[in-house]
Amino acid sequence: MSEINSVLDVSDVFFESSERPTFNVSNLLYCIEPRGIGTGLCESLKSYIYRLADEHRVSSLLLYDEVIKEFLSERNNAWETRIITLSKNGAFISPSPITKNIVEILSCLTGMGGLECCTMQPLKNIVANRNLIYYESERHCPLCFQEKKEFYELYTPLLWQFGCISVCPIHRIRLVLSKCGKESKQHLPSAYRKIYPGVCSKCGSIGYRCIDETLIAASETEVWRSLQVSKMIEQFPHMHGSLTRQNLIDGINKLICMYFNGVKKIVSQRTGIDTASITHWSLGRNAPNLDHLLTICQTASVSLVSLINGAPVECDSPVIDINTVKEYKNCISCDKLTQLLLSELQRTTPLSLKAISKNIRVSQPTMTSKLPDLTSMIVDRFKVHRAMEIQLRQDSERQLVKETIDSLIANKLPVTGRMFRTITGRTLHTSGNLRKFFLEEVELLKAS
Repeated sequence: MSEINSVLDVSDVFFESSERPTFNVSNLLYCIEPRGIGTGLCESLKSYIYRLADEHRVSSLLLYDEVIKEFLSERNNAWETRIITLSKNGAFISPSPITKNIVEILSCLTGMGGLECCTMQPLKNIVANRNLIYYESERHCPLCFQEKKEFYELYTPLLWQFGCISVCPIHRIRLVLSKCGKESKQHLPSAYRKIYPGVCSKCGSIGYRCIDETLIAASETEVWRSLQVSKMIEQFPHMHGSLTRQNLIDGINKLICMYFNGVKKIVSQRTGIDTASITHWSLGRNAPNLDHLLTICQTASVSLVSLINGAPVECDSPVIDINTVKEYKNCISCDKLTQLLLSELQRTTPLSLKAISKNIRVSQPTMTSKLPDLTSMIVDRFKVHRAMEIQLRQDSERQLVKETIDSLIANKLPVTGRMFRTITGRTLHTSGNLRKFFLEEVELLKAS
């Protein structure tokens, strides 16, 4: 009995909430209330699904595949439902019809209203979908997770999912990628992994304490932009009538008249946005990006919420130097860019210029124009590395084909594609190297 107690007496293994969820007999699922509704740190819908599954003591994959997906298939085509998984973050927070259906299904199953505020549905047809969501990976603020006293208080805010936001407005630090910091040998077996907001799904670390990364202080501009978006999220429950495309168009036109003398060319010069794009926004032809709206608001010292509501109101904002708009948009100096590129050249496994551009958040044309020699070295190094990778893969595939055919001949089995797939588990695709090498070996056998 002492051995059992020593195993179970681990704080990071067993989790239990002190409060029981409410349950209505007319609902299929517990009536769990989303956290942070009406605040700038409102919970995202994906985080809500994770907590809902935990309250039912089932995995989130099981809850989605066996319950939510069944109702979703009744509203959508089979192919649309089949491609939506929990790993696709945009399907649960984007202003898309799929997200709307998931919100309606969860509202019906739980009896909880206001779930659309956990998504970007209120921004549908208001702002453009381009760069609205950060798709690459989930992010978090380590200090926000550390402040939670209990495990069941953890959740992922919707604010961290916006593509134009990279900092926490409360602690004024850069968000950190939610990736396990331990080696694969230290990862838990799949049966013991816990899928929950703020918990590493690989090693089970609460608050992603497995990540050993230096926290980076945010700039005043980044904090201001994050605060503006958080205030917009705070108003989601109260903006059903005022959050319309026409109100945004009126707000843009009023802002141009009040702060730029009604001249769109001045807006373009001070923000670096094309005049044609501003004209299309003012006429309602296209929807602006949220990133561009924040840039205009910061230039004119106007709050984002007031602009969307159609009545621009002044607010304090960091000053943007008109003469350094280009530098502001690139957001990096030449010396800093040189240091970053030199560090990339020291990597054991070189990255492509596109991957480096995403990591340091600088466009490829900017890197090429500022430091052409360094960028050409990076491109050449990656080409050599890529060629070596392709050659090694081809050699291993050729060796696999040769060993498999020798095994078939030794066991007096027919040398066919079906037998090759049975032994190796790999298919000889028409345009693949495996089929090419297989046919070459067969021709050599026939010739001998």
